[in-house]
Amino acid sequence: MVLDNSVEAWNERARQAQTPWEAASFSEYSQVARYDTVAKYLKIGDWPGNSVLDWGCGFGRFVDWVSPEFTYCGYDHSPEMVARAKELYPKCKFASDVKELELGYDHIVAIGVWTLASAFTYLNELTWLWDRARKSLIACLYRGTDERCTKSDPIAVVALANSLTNKWLIDATYLPNDFLVAMYK
Repeated sequence: MVLDNSVEAWNERARQAQTPWEAASFSEYSQVARYDTVAKYLKIGDWPGNSVLDWGCGFGRFVDWVSPEFTYCGYDHSPEMVARAKELYPKCKFASDVKELELGYDHIVAIGVWTLASAFTYLNELTWLWDRARKSLIACLYRGTDERCTKSDPIAVVALANSLTNKWLIDATYLPNDFLVAMYK
């Protein structure tokens, strides 16, 4: 059985979950490991005044890892997730409609977005996000064996990264079932 990745399912998770990692079907440990690793490659603090888009932000918890000097925006296709994020972080901008987003951001992060099955492919969406990133795109992807989840192919991600930029890296050390791609312009 594949976990439901519909807007309705995410809205229900947002209403029922007590914690961000519970809503995302992750453990707190794995969620924090992802955030710590993304923050390391985002080089938070290196670019004061830059903007960051958190694609698939859920409850918006990654904002706690972002320097106050950054302009943060969280996007999630679930209006209920965005509502929870706005409750938790009222000073931050959140959107559930891509039309509400700016045309580009200095940095875009996508943390665990493609773990569940969906109508889009992660490679196409990574390319779409790359086109909107002015400086970097950093994404955590699943490579585990849980049959309820969508497995990303590290070789395909390397090929994509190499086709988009010569400044990229892969990190598969932070969790046994994940890998991160960081691409820089």
